[in-house]
Amino acid sequence: MEALTGKTRDSPLGNQRRTRKVSTCRGPVILPKAEHPTRRGASFLWGGLGAASAAMVHLEFTAQLHRFLDTPVLDCDAAQLGQALTQAFQVNPRLRAYILDEQGHLRTHVAVFIDGQRVQDRRGLTDPLKPGSRVYVLQALSGG
Repeated sequence: MEALTGKTRDSPLGNQRRTRKVSTCRGPVILPKAEHPTRRGASFLWGGLGAASAAMVHLEFTAQLHRFLDTPVLDCDAAQLGQALTQAFQVNPRLRAYILDEQGHLRTHVAVFIDGQRVQDRRGLTDPLKPGSRVYVLQALSGG
């Protein structure tokens, strides 16, 4: 097992951020508030993600969204982007309103990358995922 602490780490998007709650598709990991990894000095064991995690899709939300609500880090079995997002919404239902509009399409201020490539189907969310794919959901920044 690999320990995950409240320390900062580099993300593949090039920024540093604090580690957060991790769950698998086998069910979310529920932690008492005192043990939550976003609390200073807390630690957390990353359970059930040994060799099987290479065959699973990794879904992660960037720090911009984490400021507003708890964003899960998931390793799940999904064939399309919509399936992976649905599993994240099961962990935190409030996340859906930040990511999808009323029609179920990606909001204009949300960018999603699969293995470094921006998603093509923002309406149907049918972009294919293969085992080991890494999906990053971030809030696009705008303004002047």
